[in-house]
Amino acid sequence: MEQNARKFGAFVATLAMIASLLVMPSVSAADNDLHVSLSGDDGTTSYASELGYANFTATISSATDAAHTDVTVEVGFVDANGAGSWNMHQATISDCVGNGTTGSNVTGNLSTSSTMDVCISVDIEVAGAEASKSMVTMLVNVTSVEDTATGHDADGTIQIVNWVISSSDGTQYFEESDATSLICSEKPNCQSYTLTVENIKIDLDGSAVATDEVITLRLGGLPGDGWSLNTSYSGWSIMDGEATIDGLDAGQSLSIVFELTLDGGNVPATSYLAEEYNQIVFENRDDDGFIVFTTIYAIVADNFNAFVHGAATANVVDNGCDNPDEVANVYWNVSIKNSGNTYDTFDIAFDIGDAQGAAWSVANVDGSAMPSTTSQLKPSLGKTGSGDYTYDFQLVMTIPGGEPAGESHGFTMTVSGDNIASETVNFGATVEQCFDIELAIDGAVGLTPAIGFANPGSLATFNVTATNYGNGEDTVSFITMGNALWSPEVSVNVSTIVSGASASITFSLTVPGDSEAGSDSAMAMVHAYSEGCSEQTAGCDYEEHVSAIVTTNQLFDIKAGYYSNESGIAKSSMSIEEGMMKEMKFNVTNNGNGGEVVTLSLVDAPDWVVLSQLTATVPAFGGIQTVSVDVSAPSSGALGDHTFKVMATSQDGETTSTTDFLTITVVAKGSSDGPTTETVDDEEGWLPGFSAISAIAAIGAALIIRRRL
Repeated sequence: MEQNARKFGAFVATLAMIASLLVMPSVSAADNDLHVSLSGDDGTTSYASELGYANFTATISSATDAAHTDVTVEVGFVDANGAGSWNMHQATISDCVGNGTTGSNVTGNLSTSSTMDVCISVDIEVAGAEASKSMVTMLVNVTSVEDTATGHDADGTIQIVNWVISSSDGTQYFEESDATSLICSEKPNCQSYTLTVENIKIDLDGSAVATDEVITLRLGGLPGDGWSLNTSYSGWSIMDGEATIDGLDAGQSLSIVFELTLDGGNVPATSYLAEEYNQIVFENRDDDGFIVFTTIYAIVADNFNAFVHGAATANVVDNGCDNPDEVANVYWNVSIKNSGNTYDTFDIAFDIGDAQGAAWSVANVDGSAMPSTTSQLKPSLGKTGSGDYTYDFQLVMTIPGGEPAGESHGFTMTVSGDNIASETVNFGATVEQCFDIELAIDGAVGLTPAIGFANPGSLATFNVTATNYGNGEDTVSFITMGNALWSPEVSVNVSTIVSGASASITFSLTVPGDSEAGSDSAMAMVHAYSEGCSEQTAGCDYEEHVSAIVTTNQLFDIKAGYYSNESGIAKSSMSIEEGMMKEMKFNVTNNGNGGEVVTLSLVDAPDWVVLSQLTATVPAFGGIQTVSVDVSAPSSGALGDHTFKVMATSQDGETTSTTDFLTITVVAKGSSDGPTTETVDDEEGWLPGFSAISAIAAIGAALIIRRRL
């Protein structure tokens, strides 16, 4: 019996040892196979107010695509900011469909080659956190029957704040473009980003409430030169580069649209920078000191382009002019620049057939073979001069002496690449032309100007001759100078003249319509510029000029007419008693362009009607002179109407003007009221005459006699 007991004990001990061997390993073969990634409102960060919830999604997967049973999610916290008492039971973990449990949750099984989403909601109110913009780290650990590792797998951040800001636009692409549209969406170099600011503050009942916090969105910086950022939001300050939001209503979401533009061709491609994207960062803060950063992302597409500098045509100096036998060399410093925004190489090809056909030679200046390809070049990105972004070399073309003026030959160079359209540039030279022109104007003697006369509004013209004494065809440009009011003009602005030939043009000045007689245009000139002057006309050796002066003729235009009184009533007649004296008036108007002395005469007037003056000085341009006619009616024998006219003659002796009939009616003495000597006041259009003086004398005599009585 005792032996059996010993055997049983040994058997139990053996079983215990076997059992201990079976359960001894604490790490299974699948430990650390599970992987979890967290996503919140912004990356692995979620935002919540002090009475709200911070929500995360945990995505669980297997590194080896293995299956796992009883996948368990456990949450813990690291309260680094002293924001209250935090523990795992503040977090509710669920399968995102039904109710969950706090702290930890067995979410189910993970099948082979699949993922599992778990929802985590953290109650901030339970933690007793204050709205002090606290930040707490949430630790997430995932285990299963197969994976029992206890180290945490993912960290999330909880930010306690009353507002959040986000952008869901992702990374956007930019291409260099010359598009001129004002609409961003129509330009490949412009993209829109929306930053949304949301009020997440709630009360104890879970209802949204307003916040009066002042929130500032400040642009932290652009990726570099060549970018610009604009928005139509009224709170944006271009000067400060920031937008200010003065509080948010309950549950309000405010979206601010920014337009980011790639302005210039000096921005490197994202691939050249060996980066995934360009970053544009906004620093967002409120008046409690909370700061959070929002980043938008941009990718600059590759742009391939080349710029060739140094290709041009050139004139050969002193070949065919001063020394026609001298050989000339023309040099070009050529630079092929990578004007794209990333690395590139270019092929080079030459066509020198035209130069060779004229016995003009082309070579690399150092005698080596002409280049056929460039090295790999960096993008120039707006840099000038030479560097590792240019391929530089020098070419020379030799021209034999004795070539005729204007002879021109050259060669071409074509630059191409895998990603650009080929560009062909020309190199050429032209044998220099000798320029020599002379200019003459009819009527001029030596250096004196030509003289002309014309009426106002009329042209005065002069013939001008240009002669080409150069060694080749010359295109001569004509330019006028002078008083702009006299409109100096030439009949043609440009004339092509072969060597030894002449061309005639007309130079004209128009006398202004209001020009006064005797006034002149002052010196007006025609300048002739040879094509040898190019655009450098100032001080050019191939310039000639002539001059002319035009004087205004005098136009005679007078008008004799009725006199009008201050009331505008024209007076063509008057009545006078026998034996009385009166003055009658008429006007002389000078409509000409010069003042003149007009001669006056009576036509068919009785001898008792005389002019007060025989001449009148009348100013130009509508000047008026009023002249009197003295009337002394006879004492008898002249009753009735007497008509006559007044004629005015200009000082040219040819231009005349005669008034219409002037009528004097002589009435019997005493037939009209008033004194025997009548005075006509200005209202009647007449000045006091001799009769007025007689009346005054009679009245004076009567007063003296009465006084004596």
